Amino acid sequence: MIKAGAILEQRFHLTNCIGEGGMGLVFQAWDQVLERYVAVKCLLPRLVKDPRSSAEMKQEVRISQELRHPNIVAVYDYRMAGGVPFIVMEYIEGVSLKQYLHTRPARQIEPATFPGFAAQILEAVDYAHRVGVIHRDLKPANIMVSPENQLKLMDFGIAAVRRDQTRRGEFSSALTVQYSSPEQINGAEPAPAMDIYSLGCVFYEMLFGRPPFWRGDVAHQHHTKIPDPLPGTPASLNQAILRCLEKDPRKRWQRAAELQQAILDGKPPPHDASSQTRRAPPPPAPPRPAPPSPAPPPRPAGKLGRLVVLNGTQSGLSIDLAEHLSGGFAEIGRASPSVMTGIRLPDTTRTLSRHQAKLTYSPGTATISIENLVGPGSNPTSVGGRPLGENESVVLHPGDVIGMGVFQLRYEK
Repeated sequence: MIKAGAILEQRFHLTNCIGEGGMGLVFQAWDQVLERYVAVKCLLPRLVKDPRSSAEMKQEVRISQELRHPNIVAVYDYRMAGGVPFIVMEYIEGVSLKQYLHTRPARQIEPATFPGFAAQILEAVDYAHRVGVIHRDLKPANIMVSPENQLKLMDFGIAAVRRDQTRRGEFSSALTVQYSSPEQINGAEPAPAMDIYSLGCVFYEMLFGRPPFWRGDVAHQHHTKIPDPLPGTPASLNQAILRCLEKDPRKRWQRAAELQQAILDGKPPPHDASSQTRRAPPPPAPPRPAPPSPAPPPRPAGKLGRLVVLNGTQSGLSIDLAEHLSGGFAEIGRASPSVMTGIRLPDTTRTLSRHQAKLTYSPGTATISIENLVGPGSNPTSVGGRPLGENESVVLHPGDVIGMGVFQLRYEK
């Protein structure tokens, strides 16, 4: 398994793991030939022999190399190391929009910040649509935020090129259903309206702290439930975002540029005039991010804090997180039906009888978040007494009590 410290092709020195997605691990790496930092995404070990996953990774490179835009992460190359495919791409110093929101009060973006963030995302999506690319997986985890608040769209692994008839009507299991349109869930032909709907879900979450549908039978709700208006949001902005979420694709914004204009102007046009809306002049190009700083040295043990088991046969057990998060993440749960705490490191195959939650260290914000891996009705992970939704994650703070069924742990630092 590829892990931090490895040197791929005697060129790319993987300094540390900076993220994990449904298909791969992402590392910060030093390119020893061009003497610059890059990001390297490798397929997860369980997907290395899966031809579909390899094909989606190649697709990401083919499509991304056709896209040249300041709000889209540049992808440089597709390579192999020891039979493991990996992508070399632009390194962005910062965090994903998902991580960024988890650091904000109530996981909501400041109203004054929203238009600028939304405009950058829409610039990238409008450009992609104009060159015939449908992203199909727009979500906060696929948008990077730099320290200078420059946003960049990434992960075109399941994107569709409108001239490519081989991907028509294809539904990928890699989709995140909380951000998928009704017709995309049904496997309809890729179209820009799918991305517009997904943007509506992303913008809704940015302003409310959650996507419009996030628990229960989410796929069914996308088809049947009308989203609630956003509380405390100006009527014009509310109307603009809710129009993205129309069940009928023909009633949504037809172009990302129209939605951008509505958000920036605060005056969305009527539905029947959408196709005649004059496009606003593009905003000035955002500033280029500062050159990334060198990778931080390994953290001394104890600096990330610890988890203390509060009850059960392992009461008092202390788990030093620095020992387990050197790879960026670890899963936690029952090691057996009678023993509460087990850790599965990203570089081992140790198994847990119940994978309860995932801990992730975010270097950009120096925070640790916990993500619930348990579905509804199955004793989900709770923090401070509040049950988390499936795949919901929150940033941990010293003193937080984590509940896992009848077991409790406390985060200390």
